[in-house]
Amino acid sequence: LTKSNLWTLQQAFWHACRCCIALDSTAILTHCYGKLGSKVILGASSNLSLYEGGNVATLGGIHTHQTAESADDATILTCNILGMFHTDDDNHYAAMALFCLENTHNSLRGIALTKQYMDTMVQLAQ
Repeated sequence: LTKSNLWTLQQAFWHACRCCIALDSTAILTHCYGKLGSKVILGASSNLSLYEGGNVATLGGIHTHQTAESADDATILTCNILGMFHTDDDNHYAAMALFCLENTHNSLRGIALTKQYMDTMVQLAQ
């Protein structure tokens, strides 16, 4: 390899963006921009967790924290999400930035989340 054959960091980054990162990861990177070391909660069997989780960690410095979803309805228990929040200023923990819900849930037979559940999650997020 000669120097002229090597990619610059910028070329490599844009190639990764075009080839490897789906819109889900792009949305997380955009939401968490400037929040290096932040945390995103994901369902353990979500597409983001299984197939894209490494992208946000590699390119954005974002920690993904997975939790189990119900096999019956693909929901994440509210108490599981609340249990992952750290309300103190201890910088040993990643700062909570986002939680992501997959709808429809590919790994759980295409289950769609109900409007009632989504409304509850919106209230939790606010």
